[in-house]
Amino acid sequence: MAAVLTPLVTTGALLALFVFVLFIVARESRRGHRFVLGQVRSRLDQACLWSERTVMKVRQRLGSLVYRSRPTQEGANVETLLRHATRTPLTVTYTNNHLSKMHDHKSDTALTPAQGKKLRDKKLEERF
Repeated sequence: MAAVLTPLVTTGALLALFVFVLFIVARESRRGHRFVLGQVRSRLDQACLWSERTVMKVRQRLGSLVYRSRPTQEGANVETLLRHATRTPLTVTYTNNHLSKMHDHKSDTALTPAQGKKLRDKKLEERF
């Protein structure tokens, strides 16, 4: 019987502690300052921030060290550039879709430059 009750009591106590902490944090956020272990939590926040910055600096330095220690692959880069330079141009095939139909219609019904000038002059006269 005790073996069954111990996990239930522990779980209940942890749940109650979690709810209590949530209640405290909510009240502190409403008031705008910490009133439970404020200095200790501030120091913990500073320590966490310092450790995050330190980890980022170490990661950046290790990354740059690995990048600089790689063997150069100049030959591979030249081959890549030559392969791209000798690539065949892209061929475009004509497809009969709605965009091509719109383009064909637009070119069929386009105004001549003289008609465009005449229409523009007419619209300007109407406007002024």
